[in-house]
Amino acid sequence: MQTPRIAVVGSANIDLVTFTDKFPKPGQTIFGDRFDLGFGGKGANQAVAARLCGAQVDMVAKVGEDLFGPATIRNLQSYGIDTTHVRIEHGISSGVAPIFVDSTGQNRIR
Repeated sequence: MQTPRIAVVGSANIDLVTFTDKFPKPGQTIFGDRFDLGFGGKGANQAVAARLCGAQVDMVAKVGEDLFGPATIRNLQSYGIDTTHVRIEHGISSGVAPIFVDSTGQNRIR
């Protein structure tokens, strides 16, 4: 059986995850317990999942001209994903997802 080759067209973002006891109220500053930075985006997550299942994957996306753009491309490549069609868009920032997670595991994504 031939290994399937698929193309994933979608977002490739950076998740900025803050863990805290409670969610901040509007205008409130709170202390976080921990902070994580990770790779995400619906498209990138699908591409990695398909690759881990054995498919040959081509990713089609745009990232920003910032420190996250090249890092996102390298991350996809580390999984063996073809990034020929992932373009760095000059003059813009990469997509980010600020995520708050409270002590019960509930989250809010802005």
